[in-house]
Amino acid sequence: NIDKRVPQRSAFVAAGFFIAHGSIVDNVPFDPFMPYLFMGEEIALSIRFWTSGYDIYGPAVDVLRHEYVRKESPKFWESVTMIFSNGMIHNRLTDLIIPRVQILLGFDEGAGDPSRIKPQSILTMADRYSVGTKRSVEDFVETMGFDLEKMIQRMPEWCEKPGISAA
Repeated sequence: NIDKRVPQRSAFVAAGFFIAHGSIVDNVPFDPFMPYLFMGEEIALSIRFWTSGYDIYGPAVDVLRHEYVRKESPKFWESVTMIFSNGMIHNRLTDLIIPRVQILLGFDEGAGDPSRIKPQSILTMADRYSVGTKRSVEDFVETMGFDLEKMIQRMPEWCEKPGISAA
């Protein structure tokens, strides 16, 4: 039975809604080399925060929602075309940036041999905006239930059974 007055552990930061003390930005600065990233920014933030020693929590009840389907308003990825004339530029930018996220997680596509990443400028200051040193990437992967080989996530035991530590 979940106490709905108490925030619950979570595997991921919700990029569109998270609250933290302002010092988090000093301790884990946002990576300016991941512009226009929409699919991948939450796992990048989550692994960087978690390995830097921050636990992630979410409200036990819904406190906010948004209309994801808004025919009268552009979505984030559609708004990029307001700056660039190419209608597919968001997908191309994402494809270019995703290897930077994969390196954070240790996906074989990127972490095994970063020299394979093209262009190499994608790795600009990657060490400055990398994972933290308080917890390991391997512990994050295990704790959050990832199987990087099969590219799946299983439900973490701590998520199914209240009272089991997530850290």
